Amino acid sequence: YDKFNTHAADLYRLSPKVDNGGSSSVWNNTSAPIAVFAKKEVPEVANACRMEDNWGITYFERDGEKFVEWHNKYVDPSFFSMFTYPLIPPGLSGVVKRSACARSSAPAGQPSSCSS
Repeated sequence: YDKFNTHAADLYRLSPKVDNGGSSSVWNNTSAPIAVFAKKEVPEVANACRMEDNWGITYFERDGEKFVEWHNKYVDPSFFSMFTYPLIPPGLSGVVKRSACARSSAPAGQPSSCSS
C-alpha cells in the first residue's frame, strides 16, 4: 500500500503481537511513547512519526471562509520528511498548519483530498 513512497524501503510499522489467555492477535497500532523511546534509545531508528486518527468532524475558519474536514489525522512534524504523499507543503496557499497539524482547505461540505 505504500510502495509509491520514496522512502518505502526504510519505513517500518510497529504491529505488536498480543497474547491473551491462549489466543493471540496482532494490533495495528502501538502506544505513542514507543516512538519517542525508539528514536532516543534504539540506534537503528533514524526517525519516528506518530499518527492519530480524528474520526470526528473538524470545523475551522480562515480568512472568513468556513471549512469542514471529515476523518483526518494528527501527525508529528516528522511526517513531512518521512513520507512522500502528494500534499500541499505547509505554508502554501490551501493549507492550515496548527502545531503539528496540516490540513488541506476544502470548502465546507466537501471532503478534503488529503483528509485520510
